[in-house]
Amino acid sequence: MTKLKDCEGRETVYEVKSYFLLTCHDHFRGRDISEVEYTCIFLKNNLKLEEKHMKKYIGTKLVQARPMTRGAYNRYRGWEIPADENPEDEGYLIQYPDGYVSWSPKGMFDHSYLEVDDNPQLPSGVSIGPGMVEAFIDRIEVMKLGERTTVVRCILKNGFELVESSACVDPRNYSVEIGQEACMEKIRDRIWNLLGFLLQTAWMGVRKDEGTKG
Repeated sequence: MTKLKDCEGRETVYEVKSYFLLTCHDHFRGRDISEVEYTCIFLKNNLKLEEKHMKKYIGTKLVQARPMTRGAYNRYRGWEIPADENPEDEGYLIQYPDGYVSWSPKGMFDHSYLEVDDNPQLPSGVSIGPGMVEAFIDRIEVMKLGERTTVVRCILKNGFELVESSACVDPRNYSVEIGQEACMEKIRDRIWNLLGFLLQTAWMGVRKDEGTKG
């Protein structure tokens, strides 16, 4: 516990967390410890205040990964695994475009990442294949409207929905199977475009020229 006076001279007792103090001590090395503690508290209070004004962002990256247990990752990094962690936990070793390496539990990885097809003929080295398109479909619902129209509702793995319709000229020629396939052809094309947009964003960013600027 530390007693400090605020700018109006009022004395207040603060609790300084050690992890926060260590972070600040590196930054303010050589300064008087009471000044470091005061700066830590000042920063800590401001961080809490700033969090209320933080905006949300969408981000995606093209990464490389391979299966690796938690224990194997700790050995790979030369670390001793903490006693409260299970070395048999399944997960992935992840390498980011800038070379940074980390580990992710399998459940979190599977929830956040989508495997892409290798394509060495392209600058990105990857592409979207028909298998990826099919695998991204979770389920479909087919219904008939009137005497000649088929409507297909397609729910994707991430919960997004696509709806297409197909109709024949003469009700006597109506076939739900033909109508469904006509709708699914349109839906597959739309999924291909959506996944292509996702891959382009992961490869080049949301503003492809911004990453080259200082």
